[in-house]
Amino acid sequence: MYPVFSDEAKPIIDFIEANSGLCHGGLVTNVPAANQFTIPTLAGLGNARFADVVAPFQAFVAWDAGALGALPQGQMNPVTVYDSVTGTFTALGFGGGGIAAGDWVLLVHPSIAGVLLAIAAVEAKLDLPIPDAGLNTRIAEVVGNLASTAIYTKTITADSIRYLKGLLDAGIAISGAVNDAGAAITDFNTNLAEATNNHYNNMLMLMLTGANAGQSHHIQTYLGAGGNCAFVAGDQWTDLPVTGNIFVILPASMGHLIAMLTVPAVDVGTNVLERDVIGNKADAAVLVVSAVNSIVAYVKGIIQLVNAIFTLKVHTVEIYPVAEDATTTELADSGAVPPYYPAAPDVTLLNAAPGHAAWSEDINFEQDGTINLISIYLELEWETMFVDNGGAGVNSISKMQISRDAGANWVDVTDDFTNPALVATNHIRQGAGLWITTVVAGANKLMLRLVHWTDDAGGTDASSAQVRANTKMVITYRKS
Repeated sequence: MYPVFSDEAKPIIDFIEANSGLCHGGLVTNVPAANQFTIPTLAGLGNARFADVVAPFQAFVAWDAGALGALPQGQMNPVTVYDSVTGTFTALGFGGGGIAAGDWVLLVHPSIAGVLLAIAAVEAKLDLPIPDAGLNTRIAEVVGNLASTAIYTKTITADSIRYLKGLLDAGIAISGAVNDAGAAITDFNTNLAEATNNHYNNMLMLMLTGANAGQSHHIQTYLGAGGNCAFVAGDQWTDLPVTGNIFVILPASMGHLIAMLTVPAVDVGTNVLERDVIGNKADAAVLVVSAVNSIVAYVKGIIQLVNAIFTLKVHTVEIYPVAEDATTTELADSGAVPPYYPAAPDVTLLNAAPGHAAWSEDINFEQDGTINLISIYLELEWETMFVDNGGAGVNSISKMQISRDAGANWVDVTDDFTNPALVATNHIRQGAGLWITTVVAGANKLMLRLVHWTDDAGGTDASSAQVRANTKMVITYRKS
């Protein structure tokens, strides 16, 4: 009645026999014209039977007369015209030259045809694409073909097989196996074919099978002879590797990471690796920002500054500035009547402030760095006398001054002592103040002096002045 179909077609034929109203089948005996075929066994069913305008039957080529499975076998298209008298059907769109005499055709009800079309659509999605298809319309095209070639860049047309092959070809994961009956946890031979020594140094080996499966350690040295891989103590396998254990080597080199974690030289002064930025424990402290010092150096500098701040101390020094004038003279005074200096009174005819320095002394201490003064206490004693030389003056005028910068600038520390006496008259001033707040760095910067002059506009009369040996200065200051 019909030829023997493949296993895929047999369920369809069985369905036809059980449900003749939904499917009809027959052998094509004639092809009257293009897109037409005649099945005389299906004549006489009424012109409207198969060519309904809204829901026509589908002509499905179940078997090709050539018995080679060529087109149009497996294709299905709607019937547009049916001649009930001759059993001639018109259906467009068949490939392989169209339907031919000897082909077996099923006329399938549209409800059944929908199911077949759905099956065909699913099969089309699952059909194996051609290698390197470059399409993206089916899941199968995303998966790919076993014959697809490797690719090394991302595109919107490459399938998964191409990417996987590219990864393997690029050596992203180099596979191998242990091949050493005497393997140690830090050293074993492998079946790796690479003959170049050090080729896999610092790369990461990940064990896939055996007792060490899941562990990874970086290769310290690789020897081409025997494919030997050695591992540093402390980064070794927990169990003895066994011949046949499979591993992969990840060629993302560990060298850079190892270099970063290796302590740099002391005060290396470079800025190439992260380790250079961190530094060495022995780096020297720095207090000035630069582009070559490490974090360690800066931290040490900060600690040094903090320690300096917390170790600042207050000092007090008591100074008898006249001591330099006395030098090594033997003491002959009981302290009741301290001597005056200079030994011979200073005499001046100057008649305007600041007058003449009867006595001046530099005080040399704490030369390194600016001194920050907290307080100054003074006990000052001097004597003056007006010398009448027949001029218009009547007074000797005097006062004490202090300087912080070796006499470049002077500040009054006492009021003016106006003395009309023609005999030496003693004058005392005592008290605390802060006439200057700092003493500049360097030797002989702090100074004290006695100045005097007269009120004789004509410059004829004179003033005489001396400072007493018990004059004292007490300075409280801060230093590190």
